[in-house]
Amino acid sequence: MSHSFSLEAILAIARNNAIGLDGKLPWHLSTELQLFKSITMHHALIMGRRTFESLPGILPNREHIIITQSMKPMHGVHNAISVEHALSIAESLAPQKVFAIGGKRIFDELIPQCNAIHVSRIMREFNADTFYDFNFQGYTIEQSHSLRDDETGTDILYQKLII
Repeated sequence: MSHSFSLEAILAIARNNAIGLDGKLPWHLSTELQLFKSITMHHALIMGRRTFESLPGILPNREHIIITQSMKPMHGVHNAISVEHALSIAESLAPQKVFAIGGKRIFDELIPQCNAIHVSRIMREFNADTFYDFNFQGYTIEQSHSLRDDETGTDILYQKLII
């Protein structure tokens, strides 16, 4: 399906494919959070309910589209009942970019449709209860650079992948 926006995904994955622990990220890396903010600012975000609940609140200057069957309507967010409904809502908002930000099921459904995938490879292993085994084959690395989270000393490899 063709969209009026660029559909992209953004995710952070630890060396052991960890992406979540108890409904939150298994790490707190200010450098990676700043990267997420700079990439997604002024765009729309599609996420599952648990991903939304893991956020500190509504992220400023971004449209929030939550795929949920159970969340009550809330000011500042758009509820969708399916991925297709979320994409329809995004179309009506007319953003330049729409980012799939998680969780695992949202990535499974949307990544095959994405024009670009922004991956922060956290160069450590973390205790986790949610893992995502992303297959990087078939993608071209458009951008790549190394970052270091000074607070924790954790290295991060950021890559923007395109098909």
